[in-house]
Amino acid sequence: MINISGAQNQAQASMEYLVEYDGQIKLPSLGRIEIAGKTIREAEKYLETEYSKYYQQPFVFVKVTNRRVFIFSEGGSSATVLTLSEENFTLVESIASVGGLSLNSKSYKIKLIRGDINNNPEIYIYNIYKLKDLQKSNLILQANDIIYVESRPRYVIKILAEITPYLTLASTMLLIYGLFTR
Repeated sequence: MINISGAQNQAQASMEYLVEYDGQIKLPSLGRIEIAGKTIREAEKYLETEYSKYYQQPFVFVKVTNRRVFIFSEGGSSATVLTLSEENFTLVESIASVGGLSLNSKSYKIKLIRGDINNNPEIYIYNIYKLKDLQKSNLILQANDIIYVESRPRYVIKILAEITPYLTLASTMLLIYGLFTR
């Protein structure tokens, strides 16, 4: 989604236009034009050049409104979609904004997956276990980044959770047996 603002007769108008799946956008007076692959500044300059054919000294302000990252925690069993509200949103800020890391999280093995997930994405591994390592993970996030926080396997807790009902039943039966045999 792109938000395009322009000034006309001292009144400011703001319109939102959707960049379609093929990378084109449909704009008034211009029709469908290719916008994919351009930075925000390149898109503004390009649109100003195209609109200068119809208007004198046009001003175009482009703002991307659907920038988001995906955060998978607890080994993928919990997921959050986080909208990037600022340009300089960091990895640490994104983790903090979803409640931080849990006791099961591996703070020394946080993966950032960037790029097309089906076509050799770049995978970065960050360690925020120690304060000195936290400084190295001050990475600016980009739209559609995926953050994956691995979790520690808690085998003992899982086994105890499975056998606790049986142990409770056995101890209850032993208690009842002990009461009636006295």
